[in-house]
Amino acid sequence: MKLKKRILGLLLALSILIVPTTQVFAATPTFWCEFLGNIKNVTYYVSTSANSTYINQINLAISNWRSSSYLNNKPVLNKTSNVSSYALAYYTYSSGTDMNTLGITKHFTTGSHQVNPDSNNWNFAEVYINNSTINRTNYGRLNPPFTYNQWIQGIIAHETGHALGLSHNMYNTSSLMYYQATGWKAYVIQKEDGDAYNTLY
Repeated sequence: MKLKKRILGLLLALSILIVPTTQVFAATPTFWCEFLGNIKNVTYYVSTSANSTYINQINLAISNWRSSSYLNNKPVLNKTSNVSSYALAYYTYSSGTDMNTLGITKHFTTGSHQVNPDSNNWNFAEVYINNSTINRTNYGRLNPPFTYNQWIQGIIAHETGHALGLSHNMYNTSSLMYYQATGWKAYVIQKEDGDAYNTLY
């Protein structure tokens, strides 16, 4: 009887240890609020200041969002040259104050009022690619498990995820939406990212 109780106690202890571990790899979280645009008609604009490397990687990141097998209701993203009419835009900027900040995404309501996506819905978003930190020196320092161009593609795909409503995955380094540059292992959409997207669309 004592042996059975010990075994039962051990199993209960193991279940307590195992549950948090399985939760770590749950779906990537989404923002509390949402994109108000039509996911089947997302026009995007690429700044004329973007260099050819960025343009190529933007195209690849967009292609991944259009075609990932993890997305049920895939977004339809159409490029526009009209700077005054878009749901998503890509720009470059320079800021070397934090070498781990590779890009940022800003969310706006109609009238260009910037909002926090955890407290307000948004009508369009702008992705900013950091010229100061996206370079081969920083790539070597961070040492991601993919090529330099794939790294840039992943940064852009990650920020696009924010524009569409995905927040940071704080635990899983294999998620596209992993929260920091150090240890990040994915440059394309993963299942946990797709699961999050599918709850939105």
